Amino acid sequence: MELTLDDLGADGRPHPRHFRSAVLERPHAMGILMALRSGPRSKVALANLISTNFESVARRLRELADANLITERIETTGPRRKVISLTDRGSKVADLIWQIEHEL
Repeated sequence: MELTLDDLGADGRPHPRHFRSAVLERPHAMGILMALRSGPRSKVALANLISTNFESVARRLRELADANLITERIETTGPRRKVISLTDRGSKVADLIWQIEHEL
């Protein structure tokens, strides 16, 4: 099987196609995407918003980043901290989840 760029995670490692949808079945994954629809947030803010611990959020963020749904950057204004935001792909997925939830 030939790999394309769509088969690679953010770290460049190949992932099976089912990984992308399986990550959404993990605890808090959809909650994180929904929280990020309103804009970038820190890991601590995400943990507080979805009522879980920092370690669970950090683990899920790695998986979401591997699926190219989120990105992490260092904020340059104010105190230095990492902020998480949706990628274009992540925004599309989050919007679809929101639409589905509001149709049910």
